[in-house]
Amino acid sequence: MRRSKAEFIRGSMWLLGVVVLALAFVAPGFSTPIPTCGAASLSTYDAAGYECTLGVYTLDDFTFSAMGTAELLSDSQITVDPTGSTPTTISFQFSTPGGFTAGADQTAEYIVQYNMDPLFPMISGGLIDVGPNDPVTLTGEFCGNGTLFSAPNTNPSTFPTCLGNDPSGIYPGKLQLTGTGASSSVGFQFPILVTTVDTRLILDLNGPAEADSFGGVIDVTGGGPTATPEPSAAFLVAPALLGLVWFRKKVQARG
Repeated sequence: MRRSKAEFIRGSMWLLGVVVLALAFVAPGFSTPIPTCGAASLSTYDAAGYECTLGVYTLDDFTFSAMGTAELLSDSQITVDPTGSTPTTISFQFSTPGGFTAGADQTAEYIVQYNMDPLFPMISGGLIDVGPNDPVTLTGEFCGNGTLFSAPNTNPSTFPTCLGNDPSGIYPGKLQLTGTGASSSVGFQFPILVTTVDTRLILDLNGPAEADSFGGVIDVTGGGPTATPEPSAAFLVAPALLGLVWFRKKVQARG
């Protein structure tokens, strides 16, 4: 029996909807992949538009600045190393062959800022660390579910100003660590798991002072760089779409 024009249109619209849904899942797989974060110069990371991934986490918006009376390093002289990350931590360490230094009566300040976000709320807290040093001060300013708005070290005794509209809340955090010769670190926890964290690390040297390295570590609940990758959504959805098509044909045949 021939189908009416209305039935033909309904069937075509249904099939078109199935195709559109399938393309919505498959299309992202054909986009240019984001590179994996690796050891590279800071000038690579703070280049305009640069972003990279570690597991399910995307890191972007890297910025760098330096000021003071000492001979300052450029971003091309500083190495970024995320290879110390684990399934439950995302670690970024900043170092340079000769170390960060300031001579007698000299000052130097280095500021690195970056943003990290996963697909779901998976970030629980963070810490800052400084390598072997002749006393320096490292400050970490954080904003969970938002963006750091206030200038660096606006008021060392208070949390930084965070902006955002996440319904689960915006959570500022701050850490300060004065090195005492050996490597040291200090950490904190957000009151809830957050979806993004904006991080700013501020290394201050009042000479004579030096530090081999400094860095920040973000605690996560899973999905780090060595985690088992999840199957592609397209491979999970495709069988379901084929099943819907088969079921519809069966119903039409019985009708």
